[in-house]
Amino acid sequence: MQTVLLDIWRANKTTMIFVTHDIDEAVFLGNRVVILEPRPGKIRKIVPVDLPYPRKKTTSSFQELRLKVLNYFEKVDELELIDGAGI
Repeated sequence: MQTVLLDIWRANKTTMIFVTHDIDEAVFLGNRVVILEPRPGKIRKIVPVDLPYPRKKTTSSFQELRLKVLNYFEKVDELELIDGAGI
């Protein structure tokens, strides 16, 4: 399905907004990954994806970017736990 989305994007040359909980999928498909705060839903971080197409998930540059995005999610989780302390 990811390859089909990329084919549609290339053929139509249109802007697409894709919502996913899968970090690999976000890095594979996107030109940027937008990370939201848990509550309320505000933008926490926008991570540009400057990898050339076609992308391979096994490359070191892909994995480095994936870990960068994952680290931002872990920071959001830490903040959520701190805010909920004492409940």
